[in-house]
Amino acid sequence: MDKIFENKNFKKIDFLEKWEYENCTFFECDFSNKDFSNFIFMNCEFVKSNISMLTVTNTTFFDIKFLNCKLLWIKFNNCNDFNIDFSFENCILDFADFSKLKIKNTNFTKCKMHEVNFLSSELNNSVFDDCDFFKTIFVKTNLTWVDFSNSYNYALDPEENIVKKAKFSLEGLPWLLLKYEIKVR
Repeated sequence: MDKIFENKNFKKIDFLEKWEYENCTFFECDFSNKDFSNFIFMNCEFVKSNISMLTVTNTTFFDIKFLNCKLLWIKFNNCNDFNIDFSFENCILDFADFSKLKIKNTNFTKCKMHEVNFLSSELNNSVFDDCDFFKTIFVKTNLTWVDFSNSYNYALDPEENIVKKAKFSLEGLPWLLLKYEIKVR
């Protein structure tokens, strides 16, 4: 990387040069089907943007906020995982892949997360606040201290995951017992 963009605001664009972006905001951009491989994003915000099917091989995301974004089919597990740090609020993350990532302390707020893959991820101390997990995969996932207390549609097996000190709502109890075919009323 020989060029750095710092403290810039980008609005309604659909293309970025392969450079480093620091303290930038991307508002109402359409980066769907683009290749951001080897890009570096630090302390940036993506707001009301379509980032679906983005290629992120070896992409660096450090202190990134995704707000009201559409992020379908993104393989976050291909990112540069060194110091990976992001948060998601009011986002659609359907079919995203976070498998094998160490994304501790990550916040997901009011996100639609249908058929997301968290296989063998480390999510310790993460918060899922009002998230919809329809058909999301949690297998061999470290969920220690994770807060699911007001999320829904999760079906995870406590015997297949580490759930020590995780928080679940009473309404979520049937989803934790699904494999036992127990009826909770």
